[in-house]
Amino acid sequence: MRVAAASTAFGASALVFALAFALSGRAAGADTPVPATYSGLINGEILHANTLEFAGLAFRDVVTVPLFAGRTLSFTDCHATAYGGTVIGRVDVDVDTGLYHCHCEVANIDLGNILREFGGNNSNVGGVVSGWIDITIPAGKSDQMVGRGEVNIERGSLVQLPLLANLLIGDPSSHKGQDSAMARFEFHDSQIQLMVARLNSPAARIAIKGSIGFDGDLRLYLIPKFKFDLIDQFPGLGPIVAPVLSSVTSRVARALVRGQVTKPVMVINPFMKDD
Repeated sequence: MRVAAASTAFGASALVFALAFALSGRAAGADTPVPATYSGLINGEILHANTLEFAGLAFRDVVTVPLFAGRTLSFTDCHATAYGGTVIGRVDVDVDTGLYHCHCEVANIDLGNILREFGGNNSNVGGVVSGWIDITIPAGKSDQMVGRGEVNIERGSLVQLPLLANLLIGDPSSHKGQDSAMARFEFHDSQIQLMVARLNSPAARIAIKGSIGFDGDLRLYLIPKFKFDLIDQFPGLGPIVAPVLSSVTSRVARALVRGQVTKPVMVINPFMKDD
């Protein structure tokens, strides 16, 4: 789920990558930038495509404006619709070094539609995604990508807790559409590093930390904190018992998610440290 959220913003930025590759006339597999000796200022006409597909994602009504200034080819005011939401962005390409810089923003993206695009079949998972990403990529060296971004999910149905936690707090599916999540992350050393991430639901708050490798390798740490609101309502007893139960269950239900994005494995680890 956290992986899906991060992948959504990353995948949405494919629009501006696709425009950069398709409209700049550069070969997608080129390792060496084409040398050039010219410079100047050239304003292009508005470019439009009804449909553009890239990295398994489909974008509709794609619009951008090319601009060549000095030694930089830019695609400004990139706009598209995708998965019930909107995507805007900008791409700048240094024609001497082939360095790409991309800024992309997404809003009102349907998480369920994104997951189904990649083969997800859990109709109970969904939400509305917004966020942004700002990255720089050397020519032909996507593994050296650096940058940062943020993803937010509202009105979500996200919580999939271990069996033990379900026994303690009940069925989280009874609060469908009431979850939210956020993550701030950085790209470096061939991985996505989660700087701050958390999921909020009526049943629990889950702090998330760790990394997602560009090769799909997972190492995520989940630290839940259960709310026990019902017990907390009892005068005298609630303020004492609820915090104790929350602390105990938080420790017991801590988990490590490892393996690959396509085949994650969750391991309960009550001895995992907070930092």
